[in-house]
Amino acid sequence: MDLLLDIVGIVTIFFFLIFTVALLRSNKRKTKSNSLFSVFLISNILLILFSIFYRNTLIIPSESALLYFTIASLFFILAPLLYFYFTTSFKKSTLSNYYLLHLIPAAIIFASLTIHYYFRLSSSSGSETVHMWTSNSYNIYLVLLNVQTVIYIFLIIKSANKYFTSHKNNYSEPPRISELWFKLVMAVFITHWFFDILASYSVFWNYSLTGIFEFISLSILLLFASIIVYKGLKGDSFLEENENIQKYKNSNLTPEKTSEFALKLEEFMNMSKPYLSPTLTLNELAEMLNIHPKNLSQIINENFNQNFFEFVNSYRVKEAKEILVTKNSEYSKKTILEILYEVGFNSKSAFNRAFKKQIGITPSQFRKLERT
Repeated sequence: MDLLLDIVGIVTIFFFLIFTVALLRSNKRKTKSNSLFSVFLISNILLILFSIFYRNTLIIPSESALLYFTIASLFFILAPLLYFYFTTSFKKSTLSNYYLLHLIPAAIIFASLTIHYYFRLSSSSGSETVHMWTSNSYNIYLVLLNVQTVIYIFLIIKSANKYFTSHKNNYSEPPRISELWFKLVMAVFITHWFFDILASYSVFWNYSLTGIFEFISLSILLLFASIIVYKGLKGDSFLEENENIQKYKNSNLTPEKTSEFALKLEEFMNMSKPYLSPTLTLNELAEMLNIHPKNLSQIINENFNQNFFEFVNSYRVKEAKEILVTKNSEYSKKTILEILYEVGFNSKSAFNRAFKKQIGITPSQFRKLERT
């Protein structure tokens, strides 16, 4: 089992290293949040590497007590690092000194374990074996670690729900971080943590299961590492933050073709009005036009200098504007809220933002001017 754990651990480290180096060297993905995610991966690499050294007696804990307790304390920064990563991704903000307070528990754990060990060592007789842990210290360590992890999982999920809900209600462009990526990372983190708990406590009630739980826990990380490396090699990335302008160096569309498709697109938008559907996506519109989504995105970017959501919203605003200037008594009685839902928007704030960006004033101000 030890050999299998070492192999899985080495492969996981290798994949994590590839992804981390690619992440840190890429100018396009060099953001504060991605740097934090790199630190999170490096921390996992160190923990896996230490476990390999420990299993193969390349490190003797009693001979490297400070290193041993440093690694033990490292577990207390994993959840905070993940919290930092998602917080900066959601808010696209920098970390303040306040965030350093989140690292205090790790420092306290390191100091407590180290002082407790050396105090017992100095109090023991020369022939007495002093273990790195006592039964009490190990149990307290596990309880504190698991309580901290639960708290941070709660904070991360709460922050994510607030962000994604607010984004759906207030913005028409895609979120800065993929919801799929968030769910994948959290699923991996929680299941990995769960099997780590089983491995940690199995030493008390059935030590033979410890290796099995460790293998499952490590295999989860390997699966995650394989997914992100595979996606990276394909050119896809969950970590790409939304950008309005995309490069199409390898596109097979000629300028003539893009212009031709642009005319077809405009005609379809004016005649069929697919933008009236509030859930319209790039893939759906591409399917309607029988064109690849990537090519459609290129056509919109290059011919209209907009991203997909800006393009669709421009038609919605145009439709709303026509309703607002109509003298027809049926339309003149409609409220702003009724109009925004009719033209395909999901919320008043998103409608006001798009309308003001395109027309220069809010829908209410526009209607008031038209009626004077």
